[in-house]
Amino acid sequence: MSLFLIFIFSLLFIFLGRVIFKNWFNHIVFYTAIWGGMLFLYELKLLKYHSLTMHAWIVIIGSFLSFIIGTLTYTYSKGIFKEAKPSIRPQYLGDFQSSLKFIKITILVTATISLLGALQHWAVLFNKYGSLPSILINANEIYRLRVQDEIPGVLPYLSIFGFVAVFFAAIESGIKKKFTILSLYSLLGVIIKEFALLGRHGILTGFIEYFVVLYFIRKIINANKTEIGSFRIERGTIVSTILLIIFFVTSIALVKNVRGAFESYRSSTKELNKLKGGFLITPSIYLYASSHVGVLSRYLFENSEINNFGENTFLPAHRIISKFGVINPPSYYQKGYNIPMWTNTGTYLRELYSDFGPIGVFLIPYLLGLITTFFWYRLFLSGNLIDLLIISHLYLIIIMSFLTMSTRSSNFIMSFVIIYLLLKMLDKFCANNENNAT
Repeated sequence: MSLFLIFIFSLLFIFLGRVIFKNWFNHIVFYTAIWGGMLFLYELKLLKYHSLTMHAWIVIIGSFLSFIIGTLTYTYSKGIFKEAKPSIRPQYLGDFQSSLKFIKITILVTATISLLGALQHWAVLFNKYGSLPSILINANEIYRLRVQDEIPGVLPYLSIFGFVAVFFAAIESGIKKKFTILSLYSLLGVIIKEFALLGRHGILTGFIEYFVVLYFIRKIINANKTEIGSFRIERGTIVSTILLIIFFVTSIALVKNVRGAFESYRSSTKELNKLKGGFLITPSIYLYASSHVGVLSRYLFENSEINNFGENTFLPAHRIISKFGVINPPSYYQKGYNIPMWTNTGTYLRELYSDFGPIGVFLIPYLLGLITTFFWYRLFLSGNLIDLLIISHLYLIIIMSFLTMSTRSSNFIMSFVIIYLLLKMLDKFCANNENNAT
């Protein structure tokens, strides 16, 4: 019965998003599909998960409705957007050639820094283990050391530049309407770094960022030709999307195989056991896609963790403050729970509840829906790349909400700041070109 209700209500809200924004690419559709899909997979019980508590259901449903209400609040309080059409030329993109020159240089520099950082990480592993076969054999130990922040010698923060490169590479692809060599180069450092970390989170974040920015940049470029919300499907965009999906699936599968993920669970069903040995869809991938609401439920049931105010949501700031001895240094990795398999990520609602209490799981999703909708409309009216930066990072929070709160990551915060500064430089660069031309 729960599967049927999840499926029906998910469809209803997906169509609601389509009606409100007049296309399928919007935050209501994404939020509903991601959370509905995760709940559906969890309730399939291909692993014999613990049943979700009533407290967990109240938090999940309440936060979802808060997000929807936040979206509707702005949508229907601003009637101007029902008739408004873009009338401002897309900022920075009027002179494509001068913009592309700056963008290409930015991609090359930031992607190279990211790639060098990834290679340096691998050099540390080779120095410790001696050879690639030895690294692969000790993959589980490397993963454990990474979780415990105990891999000395790795230069921090260089991976941030990979996400900066991805942002600008998506802009370049949007202008050219194809998946470019620079796009591949920008993603390369992110993928190689995640191979060294034996993780998936960075790859998933990088590809989501690329796809979201690519979509929105095409809408900015077509802003004066179409109505708000509409999107003309172009062959170049379709091909780029297909190539991006193939690249993403291959990368995730390779990380899974390198990591040697454990695929035998005592609580798995016969149907799930048949997926052992698959290239992509395997028991461990099912666990990764579905388990996080179970962790949330167990966290709410035990209610035994004590954190400082905002410690998870603003983790990078807390880690900086802890260096001055004001607070104890918080751990990047959270406590795990057996559901009955051990896992430690409990959706962004776990962090919001831990940081702000019950009010946080209702107020923050409401504000997230409200603010995202504001910038969704404003982007299509202004064509401003700063708005593109903000909306793309809001979409990252929404899409990654099934796993964790994106603002916990220094990559998320610091890449945002660096991109913002580079966009300001791009603005001056194009302005100087215009002055020289006149």
